[in-house]
Amino acid sequence: MKWLTHSGSLPPKRMRASRIVRLFGEEGAALYELAWTLPVLLALVVGIIYGGITFYDYVTLADAVAAGARTLATSRTSTTPCTVAQNILASSALNLNQSKITVNITFGGSGKSCCPGVGSCPTNGGLIQGDTATVEATYPCFLKVPIVGIATIDLCPTGDLLTSSTTVLIE
Repeated sequence: MKWLTHSGSLPPKRMRASRIVRLFGEEGAALYELAWTLPVLLALVVGIIYGGITFYDYVTLADAVAAGARTLATSRTSTTPCTVAQNILASSALNLNQSKITVNITFGGSGKSCCPGVGSCPTNGGLIQGDTATVEATYPCFLKVPIVGIATIDLCPTGDLLTSSTTVLIE
């Protein structure tokens, strides 16, 4: 059987199927799919960025606390070892907002507290060689992702504060 394509008779089935598809049109399908997937992709990218910033803040805080603890462990003979340790901690956390870092230093088996600036810091006789000291610092966690028209979602894994603590042996 021979097909007559130019004489007005019906075209083959392959040609009819392609004409039907063109009748309904698929020209806007990519735009429609983009409109549905773009908010999900943007939320994912924003979450990755916010998570990266929070992780960076935590690593910076942990490194600063370790530097402060090392300084406290080796500066027992200083007149104000806790103040020196807090200054090293602050100088190690340059990219963090210094006014929002809260430092607590405890030492000795009795758990004496040393908070520089409060006046309870020991002089050089307060730290005893062979004793332990704990340096702890907290920093606010800002992982609140705003959602337009709904609210904000707090994705901070530890609540509202990032906390780092290091215990050292006084030398």
